[in-house]
Amino acid sequence: MNNMKSLYVNRLSWKILSSLLILQLVFFHSVSFSNEADEKESPWLIVPTISSDPKLGTSIGVLGGYLYQFDEASTPSMFGVKTSYSTMDSTISAFFSQMFFDENRQKLILGHAQGIIQNDYNDFLGSGISAQTTDELKASFFR
Repeated sequence: MNNMKSLYVNRLSWKILSSLLILQLVFFHSVSFSNEADEKESPWLIVPTISSDPKLGTSIGVLGGYLYQFDEASTPSMFGVKTSYSTMDSTISAFFSQMFFDENRQKLILGHAQGIIQNDYNDFLGSGISAQTTDELKASFFR
């Protein structure tokens, strides 16, 4: 049963990652790179991510962000989404937001992250014992 859940999460993560990568390609294809000062700046930010660490291995993913200003007197609000897949067969996805509205009198910060983190240790803590772990990550916050 746990393998089926892991397989479902991996397929779902690949679908999300593929969708975000396609969105990134469409975005970069449609952006014109010119030096004209009268052009409006794009509110989108889409970048690939890559990292490497002992817990997750080497990870590749994408981070997308969007800026929106609710009213003229408020600071621009940020909305973002991130997903990654690692060589340890781990997946992590998250969304986050920092919103300013009502002429900067109101502020809302929120986010959610979840993922499956799998590890395969050949020499766990130098003990000579092999260990395999699967951890679920679920975290939410708001303020």
